[in-house]
Amino acid sequence: ADAMATDVLPWFRRSYAISADPLDHVVGGFSIGANTAFFLALRHPEVFGSVLSQDGTPGVGRALPQMFIDGPKSHLRVYMVHSVYNLPDTSVDEIATLKDTLGSGPRLRDVLLAKGHDVTYREAGGTHDWLYVRSTLPDALMALLPARASTPQ
Repeated sequence: ADAMATDVLPWFRRSYAISADPLDHVVGGFSIGANTAFFLALRHPEVFGSVLSQDGTPGVGRALPQMFIDGPKSHLRVYMVHSVYNLPDTSVDEIATLKDTLGSGPRLRDVLLAKGHDVTYREAGGTHDWLYVRSTLPDALMALLPARASTPQ
């Protein structure tokens, strides 16, 4: 997280004409990458102001709500999409033990809203796969990077 904030993004700023506004810096991921994106934004909200979470990993995601509860006050723009068929590869007998992990997406959403973050939350009829992720990306980016009115020259 520190390397992304102190080395990678400054290099991009020196090399390209990119915005300095943290809300214009979207960090995102799919599955455990979504959880990593939340961690980056939690660790460096002054750099990463927008988070795209596509099917954050439920088992790992149990710690994220508590990290935001305990974390400093910040304002993030968040787009979360959670597949309703996001079940791990398990047997029918094991599914009963997953009750706690399956609710982690809505639980994290509720914590983020309570902390004052700007959250868009969607549930989609997909599964935990790349085809589903690809189909949700355009709406997510349009929500996170809204068009701005241009000023006349």
